[in-house]
Amino acid sequence: MKIYEYICELRKKYEKLVLFVGSGVSTNVKGTPSWSELVSKMYIELYPGKEENKKFSTDELLSIPQYLYLKDEKKYFQIFASGLD
Repeated sequence: MKIYEYICELRKKYEKLVLFVGSGVSTNVKGTPSWSELVSKMYIELYPGKEENKKFSTDELLSIPQYLYLKDEKKYFQIFASGLD
């Protein structure tokens, strides 16, 4: 089975299936946020009132999600789910 056919079959089974493949490919799907947009939501959750349009370093793009996951796993997954609405 070709990968495209496999993805189509998965989409039939799951209402909201989004593949995050890196390099911004997934942002071509209408309404799908970029990784930095998701990290920005996590940052605001962790640090309310802080700068909303902050440019994140490579380390921050990895450490902010990890920190939120360890601090509040439920909120971490809520942010991902809200990004897919």
